[in-house]
Amino acid sequence: MGEFISGRGRSRTCHAYPDSPRFAASAGPFARNSAAGPGSDVDADPGGTTISWLLIESGATPGTNIPITPQATGTVLMSAVIGLHNVGLSAQDVSVQILVDAAPLAIPFTISIPSASFAELPILTLASALPIGTTANVTVIVTGSNDVNIVSTGSYISIYEVAVATG
Repeated sequence: MGEFISGRGRSRTCHAYPDSPRFAASAGPFARNSAAGPGSDVDADPGGTTISWLLIESGATPGTNIPITPQATGTVLMSAVIGLHNVGLSAQDVSVQILVDAAPLAIPFTISIPSASFAELPILTLASALPIGTTANVTVIVTGSNDVNIVSTGSYISIYEVAVATG
């Protein structure tokens, strides 16, 4: 335990604080994975287009599912950037939904892209209570119009299991 003293004169108070974070007991091997892709530009269909990832860090077969197997806490942080290109003559609304084992997380992330322009949609979301030791599949679905392309060189997702505070 560390400590410090505050106050002046006789009203000085000694305060103690822990030397390590409260979640240190849960430190251990945390799971992670990432993916980049798709292999070529793909239309963001009105019915939804599932991104087929070209490269998956863990060595999993390229495709729509990014596997993650929580090892310590069952809470994963997902950060992504989805590159988009509106080739149409009017502004287009696009939404991105992240799913874990086919269950959607939170509200879809949305962006309005002006005509004939590029945009990057940053995403940061958390999934908790995933079963430890069981592989879950993360999927990304982009919904837009045939005038919007998912850019092959501008889309990436990173998934990290994170420590959680215990009190």
